[in-house]
Amino acid sequence: MPRTDALLEDGKEPASQGAQTRERLRQLALDLFWEKGYRKTSTRDLAAALGVKQASLYYHVKNKEELLYDICSSSLQHVIEQVEAAAHSTTDPLEALAAIARTHMVATLEQQRQMLVSMYDYRSLSAGFFEEINIFWTRYELMVTRIYDQAIVSGQMRSGIPHKYHYHAVMSMTNWSVLWYRPDGELPLAQLAQFFSTIYLEGARAPGARFDLGLGQTAISAHQAELRPICVTKNETHARLLDISSMLFATGGFTTTSIREVADAMGIEKASLYYYITSKDDLCYQIIRSAHEHMLTSARNALEGVVGAEARLLRFIVAHVDALLEHKNWFAVANEQINFLDARKRAEMVGLRDAYELMVRQILADAVAAGLLRADVPVRYLGFALLGMITHIYPWYQEGVDPQPQALAVLLADFFLHGIRAPHM
Repeated sequence: MPRTDALLEDGKEPASQGAQTRERLRQLALDLFWEKGYRKTSTRDLAAALGVKQASLYYHVKNKEELLYDICSSSLQHVIEQVEAAAHSTTDPLEALAAIARTHMVATLEQQRQMLVSMYDYRSLSAGFFEEINIFWTRYELMVTRIYDQAIVSGQMRSGIPHKYHYHAVMSMTNWSVLWYRPDGELPLAQLAQFFSTIYLEGARAPGARFDLGLGQTAISAHQAELRPICVTKNETHARLLDISSMLFATGGFTTTSIREVADAMGIEKASLYYYITSKDDLCYQIIRSAHEHMLTSARNALEGVVGAEARLLRFIVAHVDALLEHKNWFAVANEQINFLDARKRAEMVGLRDAYELMVRQILADAVAAGLLRADVPVRYLGFALLGMITHIYPWYQEGVDPQPQALAVLLADFFLHGIRAPHM
């Protein structure tokens, strides 16, 4: 590979050449983070890919983290700029919200790799960079909230539901798409974006609730007592280890959390951890496997003996949200840090996930056959929309501030079922 570190006497490249090298380095870092993961990519790997000595790399960046921040921030800026332009292209609040949903999905999937790297690795950023990423999202949410206010005042959207739930319903559906979207899928991107926008707006515009929230809460609250511990452990210390580790990995990131920090949080010697785990990777695997198995078991148990397509769909949604929010740190690790597993373990988790998605599609297929849901969209996309809406809630849900899990689940079920109801309903 030809060398690119042709430097001036002071050790620096000409400004124009330096900017080109910096951009090339960013693209190479994206490729490596995508293929190997941020944690497993070293500065030596980056230097080799760029064709320079490792020491020369630092003429272009301070460290590897700076490249990750650049990828995360530039991808978010691109989405926000595209969405703001679309929102400002019309003065009608409802049209603006439709444009936001469509444009967000298109802009996200046009840079799918960048967004996936951001989703998997942004928790590896240090506190300062992490806070800057959150500022991007806060700016975005404030912009969308102002348009919600206009739509509600104009009578175009139902009132009485806090903006937060409208906002996160559509953001969860569209952001989740980076995990499953394939450019060669059955529907082109523009059509998918229109479909997801329709689901959200039809659900948000519906003048009344599909379900009696009081009855729904009473009928389902008994399920809470049936939830079992998330996994079988050797003893109470093992259970504490997994729970504390899931919290540390979910909030601080797997890569930046050390075994020493886990031991300190447990209040035990580091060596004592190895009675329960073989490595930090093994610890992550135990958490992810337990989360996937618990979700699958919880849904199957909740559906046992339930008849009727609508009743089964509602019960599934409530069971999913219930299980996820009871152990939300575990599911944050399971969803965002699965790529840290080795190939064999990752394939095992993908198998569990596929079994779950197959169950969801069958529930939705039954609802379509019963005439509850529209039949003009492949069931797999209905499943992706539903799972996005009801899964990507752990980043924003606050216990004691937001509704109880069952009540939130019924609200999301209401959005979803209004959004994809059959035309005659």
